[in-house]
Amino acid sequence: SDVVLVDTSGRGHRDDRRMGELEAFLAVAREVAGASGGLEAHLVLAAPTRAQEVEAVLGRYRDLVGAVLLTKLDECEVPPAAATAAGAAGLPLSYGSAGQRVPEDLFLAWPDQVLRALPAAGRAG
Repeated sequence: SDVVLVDTSGRGHRDDRRMGELEAFLAVAREVAGASGGLEAHLVLAAPTRAQEVEAVLGRYRDLVGAVLLTKLDECEVPPAAATAAGAAGLPLSYGSAGQRVPEDLFLAWPDQVLRALPAAGRAG
């Protein structure tokens, strides 16, 4: 199956107009994709983001997405608050990223893979 990545940068969670546009876009995309197997929407969050901001973003996107993709895991010194907040919001982690290359640096977000991507894990041992 095909994978299409859509960058929604500039659509801040506090911008009601832009969020409305995104909701409308996803509604149409889901309708079109429905006949061909569906659509997966993943919220991309930078792993080093503070818990307070992550919770605010998740509160706004929770009903639009089915999972969370964590980027910049290589910039975290400890397991990211974003992972905990996503779980508390009922959203599974889908993928992680620890590098600048997409899609080469994406990986399935198994707990051991996420922990291995953290810089502290690379220094251990």
